[in-house]
Amino acid sequence: MSTLHLVSWNIAKRTRAMGVLRQSHYDVALLQEVTLPKDGWERILYDRGADVLRLSDRVDLQKFHSLPQGCVPRKDEIVVSAPGIIAAAQVTPKKGLPFIAVSIYARWEKPHPNTPSNWYVGYADAMAHRAISDLSTFIGSIDPQTHRILIAGDFNLIHGALDSNT
Repeated sequence: MSTLHLVSWNIAKRTRAMGVLRQSHYDVALLQEVTLPKDGWERILYDRGADVLRLSDRVDLQKFHSLPQGCVPRKDEIVVSAPGIIAAAQVTPKKGLPFIAVSIYARWEKPHPNTPSNWYVGYADAMAHRAISDLSTFIGSIDPQTHRILIAGDFNLIHGALDSNT
């Protein structure tokens, strides 16, 4: 089995980042803050989200297309509870066992308008919880030891938050 090279990167909608990745030694990229397709259901609600990209011929990659909550997914789809927070793909290395790669983007959400707050960007906790809950779809009950899931992303966590920096 050979080593795969993966990267997780919040590209903040920078188009130059894609060129850097295409010329890199990585096999798979788990990206956050990628511009969502203009014709997708997610773009109607939000302009950026997560993505998983194949960067080399050392792997095959089959993306799971996102559906809004309430839909019934087919084999190549995943239901998500918020637009853009999850991108998932089945990664099959040329050498090695297949696994599911998941990129998570726990974007900021503003508090309810009736909630007094000095948070100018909001909170990401709810989006992170939604994303983790959405991943339950990949967990079975027959033999949990067979689950091969790699998760990375931007959870927008603040370490050492104080009143002066929240």
